[in-house]
Amino acid sequence: MPGQILVAVDLSEGSRAAFDAAVRLAADLGAGLVLVHAYAPLPASVGIAGGNLQRDIQRHTGEQQEADAHALTQQWAEVARQQGVTVSVEAEQGDAATYIVEAAQRNEAQMIVVGTHGRSGLARLLMGSVAEQVLRNADRPVLVVPAGPVD
Repeated sequence: MPGQILVAVDLSEGSRAAFDAAVRLAADLGAGLVLVHAYAPLPASVGIAGGNLQRDIQRHTGEQQEADAHALTQQWAEVARQQGVTVSVEAEQGDAATYIVEAAQRNEAQMIVVGTHGRSGLARLLMGSVAEQVLRNADRPVLVVPAGPVD
């Protein structure tokens, strides 16, 4: 199956299990790895500043958020490279599930690897599940790796 395996991470400890599984799989199969991270857009702040100042604050904060996302994904990519895996990195602002599915198509990935946070019950209902949305919308196999015990 050489080709590309896409692994979606939110750079939390929870997504590390998915990353580790994807690196092992890519190394075993001789596949490349596409590491993607979609980060949420900043909410519009209300009442703290007006006009141009508010836009400047949001732009600066968004630029910092983007820089942090790129730096962290590069750190994770280096871990995979040290294990002999070829890695490309994408980090963009947007809806995570949509971005993951589109990135898999764009990169012609043979598989998507995503992690779960292990939420259940009310927490899952309120927060939703990126992994579940990816499973519903992906047109290729999806490997879902649990973060740990389900609560």
